[in-house]
Amino acid sequence: MRIFLTGATGFIGTHLRRAFVRDGHQVAGLTRGPREEEEGVTWVQSDVNDQDRLAEGMHGCEAVVHLIGIITEQGEQTFQRMHAQATEHVLSAMRRTKLRRLLHMSALGAGPRQPTEYFRTKWAAEELVRASAIDYTIFRPSTVFGPGDGFVSTLVTQLRRFPVIPIIGKGNYPMAPISVHAVVQAFLQALSLDGPATAKTFELCGPEVLTFEQIVTLIADHLGIKKARAHLPVSLVNLGIDLLRFMHITSPITRDQLDMLLLGSVCADHGAIQVFDLPHITLAEGIREYVRPARR
Repeated sequence: MRIFLTGATGFIGTHLRRAFVRDGHQVAGLTRGPREEEEGVTWVQSDVNDQDRLAEGMHGCEAVVHLIGIITEQGEQTFQRMHAQATEHVLSAMRRTKLRRLLHMSALGAGPRQPTEYFRTKWAAEELVRASAIDYTIFRPSTVFGPGDGFVSTLVTQLRRFPVIPIIGKGNYPMAPISVHAVVQAFLQALSLDGPATAKTFELCGPEVLTFEQIVTLIADHLGIKKARAHLPVSLVNLGIDLLRFMHITSPITRDQLDMLLLGSVCADHGAIQVFDLPHITLAEGIREYVRPARR
């Protein structure tokens, strides 16, 4: 199968692109800049909002996998533009090329009345997909970990550099982090499960629920780091975010990211385990693959 893949050079997109090729698929990968040649991959250099170029790249494909999303806004790359508008442009290009199969990446927590623009625009993108009359599958993963991630790697950097371990609030907000390998398997299997996986939305979570502080402890133990902990009041963190913004200094965490962290990230629906055969990889098992502990 030939697959058009947006977000092909991102964290999940890189893992998925390589998995598609290993499974014998051909990939037309969307990229904003030039890329080196790669076996099984044809690069389509374009912005996701260029509908003509998107349609050109989709010719000859049998399915579209739409992964593009941002976690922080920067300049013209707003949540509205990169989530909702980008999805509308992908759907428009699909209609022009008469493509009928879409696997769409959303986020656990997406909803119309959520307190963050990130979640609201993810929901808006989902609504566009559901109204499109195409054969879709929507995935809402919890926090994804694995080689090249931005979650565990950020915590590792903080644990190594900071003199104390910072914990926002009580640190008791629950999370169910999922391995990128499990997410990749969900996408791979959905391509061949037209009946059970079509016109459905699946939440994807890992096999265990951990509080944020438990996650920090797990990573610190793996690294062999023993430091004091500082529980920072949420009000103080919010004040710091506002102060840094006033000083035009990039904050290590945005207000949206803070709100999402405090909301937690745990699946309410477990329908995915009834449809897909996904590997059960705990966070402790997963980080051994790519986080090097300190030498002892």
